[in-house]
Amino acid sequence: MVTKDSFITGLQNLFIYHKVEIKDGFLIIKREIDLEDLLDDDVNYDNVFAKISCEEVFSTIEETAEKDLEFLDNVLKNNNCFEFPIYGANDRMRDFQLNRRIEHNDFCSNYLGYNLRLRKASLEYKIQFICNFTKKCDCGVIYRRYNERINTVEELFNTVRICTAEIETGRKISLSRARTLIQSYLFNIAFNYNMVVDIADFSIHERRLLPSNRPNGEKGQIFPYKLYNSEIVKYYYQGIATDIPFAQYLAFYHVIEFFFQSVSERELLQEISQIITSPSFSPLKKESLRAFYKKIRKKVNEQKEDGTWNEKNALRLCLLEYVKELEDLENLINRIDSKAIEYYRNNVVVFADDGKSIDFSSSLDEIYKNIGDRIYSTRNAIVHSKDGEKLRYTPFKHDKDLRKEIPLIRAVAELVIINSAKPMEE
Repeated sequence: MVTKDSFITGLQNLFIYHKVEIKDGFLIIKREIDLEDLLDDDVNYDNVFAKISCEEVFSTIEETAEKDLEFLDNVLKNNNCFEFPIYGANDRMRDFQLNRRIEHNDFCSNYLGYNLRLRKASLEYKIQFICNFTKKCDCGVIYRRYNERINTVEELFNTVRICTAEIETGRKISLSRARTLIQSYLFNIAFNYNMVVDIADFSIHERRLLPSNRPNGEKGQIFPYKLYNSEIVKYYYQGIATDIPFAQYLAFYHVIEFFFQSVSERELLQEISQIITSPSFSPLKKESLRAFYKKIRKKVNEQKEDGTWNEKNALRLCLLEYVKELEDLENLINRIDSKAIEYYRNNVVVFADDGKSIDFSSSLDEIYKNIGDRIYSTRNAIVHSKDGEKLRYTPFKHDKDLRKEIPLIRAVAELVIINSAKPMEE
C-alpha cells in the first residue's frame, strides 16, 4: 500500500547504512557512518545524503496513491499494462550498463496487439517498489553518490536504479500470461544479443558474471512468437552469462538433458504401441507374448535403478526429436562461430575418448551419431576426473579446446529450446 509511513519504512529498508527521518519539514537521509573517519581528511564530506521538502515528497506519493494500480510480487499492473523488474548478468559495479544498453538499443516489439519494451522503471513503479519493500537488505538497486547532496524528489528517485520489461495490450490478460510472454521476449533478446536479462525477485543480490562474446551474424526478431520453457531457459542464461568454458558447456548440456526422461519414455511407449497394434500380435499366442516380453525387457534394462534411462541413447533421441533440420543446426553454429563447422570436420576432441569429428556432408545417420558421441564424450570428460583414465579434461590446460566445443552444444541447446516451445496463441 502506498502511504507516507510505508514509503518512509521502505526507504529505510533500502538505504541500509543510513538513517531516514522527518525533521523540520524535510525528509532527511543521513549516513550512519561518518565518512570523515574513513576517507581523506582533506576532503569535506557531508553525512547528510538527502534533504528534501516533505511537501514535495508526499505530494508525489499522494498522486501515485490515487491511481488505480496493483503491485504484486514486484510487478506493477496498470489496466492492461504490466511492468516486470529485470536485472542484467552483471556484477554490482556494472549495473549501470543495463541502463545504458536500454538507452542506446531499441528493444521494442509490437505485434498481435502486444507492445513490449525494456525501459527504466517508471516513477509509479519506483514508488510502489519502495512502499512494498518490507525487509531491510541490500538488493543492489540503490546508486549512492557520496560527494553530492540530493535536494529534489527527482534526484531521490534517480538513486533507485531499476529497469523493467513492460508489456502493454488492448486486451485483458492474466499476470501469469503476461509473465510467460515477458520470459519468452527476454529469451529472444538473449538469443539475438547475448544479453542475459531476467525477471528479478530482489530476494538476493548475487554477483553476476559478464556475458561472453556476442554471436556473429544478423540479429533476428525479438517478439515472442513462441512460449519457451522457463526452466530450461534459466540454464541457457547461465551458459551465456559466464565466460568459463566448463560452466558454459554444462549449462547448455543441462538444457538438452532436461528432456532425457520424457523422450526415452516416449520411445518405449511408441514401441509398445507398435507391437500391440500389429496385426501379427495376439495376446492369446505365447509366441507373441514372449516376443513382446523380450523386446520390452531389453528396453527396461536400459533404465538405471533410480529410474533414469541410458544417457547416451537419450541424447540421441533428443537430437532426433528437437534437431530435425541439420541445416538449422549448421546455421546456428555459423552464427556463433563461422569457423566451427570446418573445425568439427577436421578435428576430434583431444581430451575425450570418443570425441568424433563431424562432417555435415555425410549421411544423416552418421551425422547424428557423431554429434551425439562428440557431445556425450565431451560432457563425460569434463564431469569425470578419475585417476588413471586415458583421456580427461584438465582445467586451464584444455580450456582453449573446450571453448571450441561451445558453438556445437550451444546451438543444439538453442534448437531444443526453440523446437520444444509452444506456439503463442493470439
